[in-house]
Amino acid sequence: MKRPDESTAHSEDRRHALDAEPRRGEGGPGCNQHQPVYTISVASTLTGLHPQTIRKYERRGLLLPQRSRGNMGYRLYSRSDVDLLLNFKRLTTEGLNVESAAIVVALQNRLRDADRRLVAFGRLVP
Repeated sequence: MKRPDESTAHSEDRRHALDAEPRRGEGGPGCNQHQPVYTISVASTLTGLHPQTIRKYERRGLLLPQRSRGNMGYRLYSRSDVDLLLNFKRLTTEGLNVESAAIVVALQNRLRDADRRLVAFGRLVP
């Protein structure tokens, strides 16, 4: 069981990390949802997921972070990776197991792609 001051400190850290994060659609020129910029500790703070949980998702092939250059090869996560982790967290919190959540995410991606194609053909109003 956590002491009250520990949970408060963690939520404070997460709040500060989120405050420092540019909002969707914001950011300067060159801001890219897919640019890997966050280490696993920052991704953990932003999502509230334990780093081992994030690594577990990676081992299952649900997430593929890029690696930094150099000898250490740190995992680097993009904003879209963080959004994916938040989606997995929401789905598993609602009671789905990880495999079922992966199926839901795959279906969400297929629907989003189909919508994009329909918009491109002029058959769907964005």
